[in-house]
Amino acid sequence: MLSNSRVVLFALAISVAVAGCARDARVAQLERRVDSLAVTLTALVNARRGGDAPSLAESLTVSLSGAAAAGDPHAQVVIVEFTDYQCPFCSRHFETTLPEIRTRYLSTGKVRYIVRDFPLSDIHPNALGAAKAARCAAAQDTTRYWQFHDALFKSQKRISPELFPKLARLAGLNLPQFQVCVASPQTAGLIERDATEARRAGLAGTPAFIIGRATGDSVHGVLIRGAYPFALFQQAIEGALTAPPANGIAVR
Repeated sequence: MLSNSRVVLFALAISVAVAGCARDARVAQLERRVDSLAVTLTALVNARRGGDAPSLAESLTVSLSGAAAAGDPHAQVVIVEFTDYQCPFCSRHFETTLPEIRTRYLSTGKVRYIVRDFPLSDIHPNALGAAKAARCAAAQDTTRYWQFHDALFKSQKRISPELFPKLARLAGLNLPQFQVCVASPQTAGLIERDATEARRAGLAGTPAFIIGRATGDSVHGVLIRGAYPFALFQQAIEGALTAPPANGIAVR
C-alpha cells in the first residue's frame, strides 16, 4: 500500500502531466490563432495597398471532396475554396469576386467550383456551427445549399446558432431533418476532414483557393491565399484553361 508521501508525490506527478498537456494544447491553439491572424493581416495590408497580387508561384494538390459544388460537374478546370463563414475576407471574396467567377466561368460551364470547410474556431466562435448548417443544407438539396451559403455571408454580422434555423426555413429546408443533421457527429466529422487536410497542406487562414485541372479525385493547381480582385483569379483560371492537359486536348 502506498505511503501518504508517495500518494502525494503520485498525485503531484499526475497534476504536472495534466497541466503540461493542457499547456501544450493551449500553446498549439495560440499558434494556430497567430498563424491565422498573420494571414488576415497580410490580406488586409494588400487590400490597403490596392490589392497587390501574389505571383501565383505556390501550388498545391487537394481532394475534390467538399460541402458542395457549382458549375459543370465535368469541367476539367476546378476552383477549390477553403472557407470560414465568419471570416471577413471570405465575405469580401463572396461580395466582390465570386459574382464575376459565377458569371464568366460557372454559368458558361468552363469551371467547377467546390467549397470546403475550414472554420477557424479559435477566432470565429460560430464558424463551425455555420459550416455544419451549410453542410446540412447541402445534404437536402445542392441548390438550397447555395441559397444558404449566400445567406450566411449576407448575414455574417448576425451569425449565431439562432440564425441557422431561420435561414433553413427561408431556404425551404425540412427543419427537423436539418436539426438532426446539425447535431450529428458525422457532420462534424466531414468538416474536420476538410480542416485537417487544410492544416496538413500548410494552410493557416481563410479564404484559400486552389485553381487547376482535376485529375481523378484531386486537383493540382496554383494557390491563392486571401481575398483578391477578380483579375488575379482570371489570370489563374485562364492559365489553367489554356495549359496543355495530359491528353493533349485543350479545354477550350
